[in-house]
Amino acid sequence: MTEIIRTKERTYIEFDEGFLNNIIHIGKLNLTGAQHALPPHQHRDALEICYVYRGNPIFQTAEREYHLKGGDVFISFPNEIHSSGNYPLDKMILYWIGIQTSNLKGNFLHYSDSSEAEAFLHALHNLKNPKFRGSKELKRFIDEILELYFSEHEFRNILIRNRISDFLVSIINLEKKSSGDSLSSEIRDCVNYIRENVCLTINLKQLAEKAGLSLSRFKQKFKDETGVPPGEFIIRQKVEKAALELKESEKEITEIAYDLEFSSSQYFATVFRRYKNCSPSTYRRKN
Repeated sequence: MTEIIRTKERTYIEFDEGFLNNIIHIGKLNLTGAQHALPPHQHRDALEICYVYRGNPIFQTAEREYHLKGGDVFISFPNEIHSSGNYPLDKMILYWIGIQTSNLKGNFLHYSDSSEAEAFLHALHNLKNPKFRGSKELKRFIDEILELYFSEHEFRNILIRNRISDFLVSIINLEKKSSGDSLSSEIRDCVNYIRENVCLTINLKQLAEKAGLSLSRFKQKFKDETGVPPGEFIIRQKVEKAALELKESEKEITEIAYDLEFSSSQYFATVFRRYKNCSPSTYRRKN
């Protein structure tokens, strides 16, 4: 029986076994603040492909920790245990789709041409990189799949299969051409400047000038490359610095707040809770 969840923050469909043969689930998460960590889990005989549209989630496997940003794709491979470790799910927009890749009953995605279906599956089996840069069309494909599923379009299932095919072809092509550092030199310089001067008040106009861009162009380019707007990136870095101070120093919480240029300890506590899902005092006690 199909399971459906539709809330303000989460849309999730877990499909019946027979739906398009191989599509296990699809979802969208739109978090406006931190929530509990994602517990360890796995997907039997299934590939799960996640696309981060916005935010900086952290996922863990048995082998390593992956720090993601908007525009990144993360793949958990069949039967691979993955989670967010001790990190709470942060403010983000995340899309994902689960695809069964073995022990199939019939052709992949119900393609009538078995050779074409096998070629598609072979390409998915050959995916090796768990993290690489995606593209905004991945968001569009999943948004259209969700819209179609809840519609009464007479060709609904055909159109959904086409969008899923488009999504998977894009993933295969993007993974093939994936490379290392995706930050341009000017944005990387600004990111380094923010991290080195996190205790100061950082002016976006000055950052734009440092990058040699207009303010509007800088804001867009920064968000495209890091996954979050520059103002939010600065706040996130201040919260991470505060978390480090809470763990490693004996400074009063008010002192930490003012050292990081927060206007008050109350505002600092509100921002900290938004990204860490607990108050500064609770975080210090637990760590």
